[in-house]
Amino acid sequence: MADGFQLSFEFVEKWGRFAKPEYLKIYIYILSKYKKDKTVYSISELSEVMDIKTAKIRAALEYWALEGLIALSENGYIFTETTPKKAENQLKAVVSSRPSYTHTEIDSAATKNQDISYLFKQAEKILGKLLSTNDMEVLYSFVDWLNLPVEVIIMIITYAAGKNKNNMRYIEKVAIDWADREINTYEKAEAYIIELEEAYSKERKIRTILGINDRALSVTEKKYINIWAYEKDIPLDLIPIAYDKTMMKTGGKMGWAYMNKLLCSWFDEGIKTQEELEIAQEHFKIKQNEEKTKTPQKGANKFSNYQDTNKIDYDKYAEQILADMLDE
Repeated sequence: MADGFQLSFEFVEKWGRFAKPEYLKIYIYILSKYKKDKTVYSISELSEVMDIKTAKIRAALEYWALEGLIALSENGYIFTETTPKKAENQLKAVVSSRPSYTHTEIDSAATKNQDISYLFKQAEKILGKLLSTNDMEVLYSFVDWLNLPVEVIIMIITYAAGKNKNNMRYIEKVAIDWADREINTYEKAEAYIIELEEAYSKERKIRTILGINDRALSVTEKKYINIWAYEKDIPLDLIPIAYDKTMMKTGGKMGWAYMNKLLCSWFDEGIKTQEELEIAQEHFKIKQNEEKTKTPQKGANKFSNYQDTNKIDYDKYAEQILADMLDE
């Protein structure tokens, strides 16, 4: 049995400065027990042995799991030879073009620029967790690589947290998207968030109209609801009308492509309300009846009874697209 074990200079350089003292204490203790005789505690056992509340034990284990030094198990943690390698692979899985930074670089930048230090503190507060070293590297890249101001980055984190998407991969995806869109000021970010929230609110209302509330959208549902809520901004007044017509024509079976064709045809005609739709249909029927009552003039040729095809008979149009659209 070995009399002791070593901590690398790299370990001390990284976590001797960044990890909370209590987290460091817990890790060194469980590592010593594992190195000594492969002892692994449950959370409750470790809490009793170290006289530390289970909530703090759990938080510490989650921190070290994020750093890739342990893996979480059902009751506590495990040490494996492959755990650090898994963490390394996770780091490589992020966007390949993002630069990598050492702890020394990040620490130096945070020391010189108080805004970066403030960013890390605010991120922990908003996300409700301690940042891992990888988290800090990703957030710092938003400043150094994407050239986003700290206030914009904080708005991105707040936006993600509001959607219950606290993982750094999602936050990075949003940051790259905003940088591509040149949303690089507080005013631009505020306006864009308002735009997104309005569209998201509309999506929720559409889901309610269609009775889709307590489950995730299918691929097909998401495809068409995105068209109506985000791409075309279909007026909400038209959604229940198109839904009712779809149900009536299909015998209660939801034909997404059929309903989409109805909504897009109305939208392209500039129709925004039920009243406007009814007026358009009534005008078409009147015009159609007038055309039927006309008597062909002497010398009329085959083009004499030409009708204005720019006007759409919505009922007949629905019938025509039903057959080939219902099963999509």
